[in-house]
Amino acid sequence: MAADEPYADITPADSVMTFAEAFADPEFLTLAIPEVSEGGPCFDFALVQYDFSSGRKVETTTRFHLAEVAANQPVALIFGSYT
Repeated sequence: MAADEPYADITPADSVMTFAEAFADPEFLTLAIPEVSEGGPCFDFALVQYDFSSGRKVETTTRFHLAEVAANQPVALIFGSYT
């Protein structure tokens, strides 16, 4: 790696790509473009559902599918920390 290469000081020596190469890679650049928008379709994911009625966490055989719920009603997802 040339010393005059941009960001050479922050690219690890064992990196398969320099910082500049990563930002020039079209596949990498697509990661910066959101594929979802407000009011648009959601990506589906499934989560195990649990039963807490006994006071304990008991795994059930059903799964929560986001796309299934979102097809019938609005869904709001909140990402963050409570700390």
